[in-house]
Amino acid sequence: MKPSNEALLKEIQADFERTRDTFLEVQRNLSSLESAAESPDRMMSVTVDAQGQLSSLTFRGTGYRSMAPAQLADLIVSTVRRAQHDLQARAQATAAPMLTDGVAGTFDGSSLWDLLPGADDPANAEFFKSLRSGFGTEDDGAGASPQQGGARRPARRTASALDDEEE
Repeated sequence: MKPSNEALLKEIQADFERTRDTFLEVQRNLSSLESAAESPDRMMSVTVDAQGQLSSLTFRGTGYRSMAPAQLADLIVSTVRRAQHDLQARAQATAAPMLTDGVAGTFDGSSLWDLLPGADDPANAEFFKSLRSGFGTEDDGAGASPQQGGARRPARRTASALDDEEE
């Protein structure tokens, strides 16, 4: 393999590892989020878990006993919604590293290959063409053979096949 291609592959791998590590950290942080909210009159408080589900409801005092059922229900629902809204804002802030200057910030939907470092450099066009064709399905014998009338997928290209191309 050409030294320039090897360096590019190392850069791609390092970029992948950084993205993966950031994703795993964001995932851990998101899974541990929770949010609490208190009613405006401080009569009750609620907590929602990382999925926005009510996990705790606490009443302070006995004032809730004198409330009409519909009024109490509205108070509970509005307080839970405030906690969920806060959770959503915190989740967005937690996920921001994955949404800015990362994959979501640069991907226009045309090809995942376009996300790799050096993919937009015309000098790397042949290398990326080799990469794309090298990631075909491996010939595992599960496909129909040409004699059976089925089309076979191309075998996956190996590093030695890529080395042969640089000559």
